[in-house]
Amino acid sequence: EFSTQESCNVLYALALLRFRDEPFLAAACAALAGRAGAMNEQELANGAYACALLTFRDDTFLSALCGQAQTRIEDFKAQGVSNLAYALGVLGFRHDAALGAVAGRAGGALPKFSAQGISNIVYAFGLLEYRRLPFLEAVAAEMKVRGLDKFDPQHLSNMLYAFARLALAPEGLVPALCDHMPSRLERFKPQELSNSVYALAHLRVDRGDFLAAFCGHVRARLPAFSEQNLSN
Repeated sequence: EFSTQESCNVLYALALLRFRDEPFLAAACAALAGRAGAMNEQELANGAYACALLTFRDDTFLSALCGQAQTRIEDFKAQGVSNLAYALGVLGFRHDAALGAVAGRAGGALPKFSAQGISNIVYAFGLLEYRRLPFLEAVAAEMKVRGLDKFDPQHLSNMLYAFARLALAPEGLVPALCDHMPSRLERFKPQELSNSVYALAHLRVDRGDFLAAFCGHVRARLPAFSEQNLSN
């Protein structure tokens, strides 16, 4: 019989290899759900992240992981916190106690989180429509200190998309993004450009200067846009 650690390692390895075997995943999640208390913090985060990579949702397993995470979140490393949140977002599994723990843990230690880690948490909250304004305000303050140039186009577009999903954005952050993004538009992929302008529309942001720069840039790249990109 596999130990808890061995089972977690196999699940995570298969996820990294993108090998999706539903009968195995169902059996592994069923076995590990009853052993969540024996999993360390990295294994809890990796278990959820593995399921997200393989787009395999097992509510019993995720509930068990979240139940442990909500009381042990202070022992998670920054990457584990962001991976857990991202996994829940991608899988569409909302567990308010765990998300609240993530917001509390990350909000008080944002300098220790990578730009991608911060973006992933905000994106997950958006996908799950989990509104936590104090956390978003802490993110905005950290982005101002760190500098928007430290965030990749994907990070910025994902956060804008999350703000639109939440119908909520920290004061001053969206205007700052509108000032910053025109000089970097050539680095944005079509999907990122589409998501960004879609988000601004839903947030009712009236920035003609940004839209003029956006349209001027996109005009030359229209052949690369999919029908969905254009419809957004």
